[in-house]
Amino acid sequence: MKFGIQVFFQHGDTRISQREMFEHEIELCLRAEQLGLHYLLSPEHHSTDYSIAPDPTQMLSYLAARTSTIGLVTGAVILPWHHPFRVAEKVALLDYLSGGRLVLGFGRGLAKKEYDLLGVDMSEARGRFDEAAPMILDALASGVMKGDGPFFPMQPSQILPVPDQSFEGRLLSIGRSEDSVLAAADLGAALTFVIQKPIEEHVDFVEKYRARFRERHNAQPPPVWTIDFLVIDEDGEKAAQLAHDYISSYYITVSEHYDTGGSHFKGLKGYEHYEAGAAEMQRVGADEIARRYVSANTYGTPEEVIARIEHRRSLIGDHVALFAPSFGGLPYETVNTTLTLLGERVAPHFAGGR
Repeated sequence: MKFGIQVFFQHGDTRISQREMFEHEIELCLRAEQLGLHYLLSPEHHSTDYSIAPDPTQMLSYLAARTSTIGLVTGAVILPWHHPFRVAEKVALLDYLSGGRLVLGFGRGLAKKEYDLLGVDMSEARGRFDEAAPMILDALASGVMKGDGPFFPMQPSQILPVPDQSFEGRLLSIGRSEDSVLAAADLGAALTFVIQKPIEEHVDFVEKYRARFRERHNAQPPPVWTIDFLVIDEDGEKAAQLAHDYISSYYITVSEHYDTGGSHFKGLKGYEHYEAGAAEMQRVGADEIARRYVSANTYGTPEEVIARIEHRRSLIGDHVALFAPSFGGLPYETVNTTLTLLGERVAPHFAGGR
């Protein structure tokens, strides 16, 4: 198995400035490489304290210059918000600058407020994603982008710098709904999902992804990638209390940013999964959903965290496990303890795979 961190850039602690928050988050990235972790993931969000991370390619370009070995993951470029040509040329440039350490992650996006801000009709999300993704992959393979679809028609145009390394085995697609899971398989990408419910409830989607991948590519699918939030402490009770307090706090920001209990998903093509989730929240209440969310994430002593990951591995096999150690205003002293224990105690346990 391989491990890494998602650096979320959430300005949850108002006692420090945004600049100080960025300095702390960058230090986490450098420390992750020192600890021998395999990946750093940077997301894309706009005009929100939920995650001050507007451009993962820019952020990772900076980190490429500050690091030398760790993999750099766009987690993810939200394709419906961008012209595919601009994505492809940024990706090609970043791959040059990082010495081929880039792992390219695509996503579709979920926050209506961000769609509205960027002037993109959310009902077009699935169509824009499905058109843009193969255009980008073809361009990165051939050096030329072209398209004849309704959203991004384009005459053949050269990508510069010319991509000089294959992205085979370096492609992710975020999937939390059935159509996104199938889209990841169709692209030949590794399925990546945020753990928001017990791992047992993700297994069906993982199996659907694997079956679709085999059907489309006549090959074995790559390991899936997981992302969730993490608190580790030598004192298990302390870790559990911190998780309850701060993952719950983080979940409030999730609910507000995505309006997860809202009615805007109703009838929205490609978002039926989220419509059902909104209905469930309305049925059981936000407090119960938050409790479930906390319990699905990872916390405890190093031994308890190892046991949680072993359980996941028993159900979905060897996978790439990414964790967000910084979120919801969690003090950086605690964040650094979590990261150190992940690198020194947890990840080495899995170094040999299975």
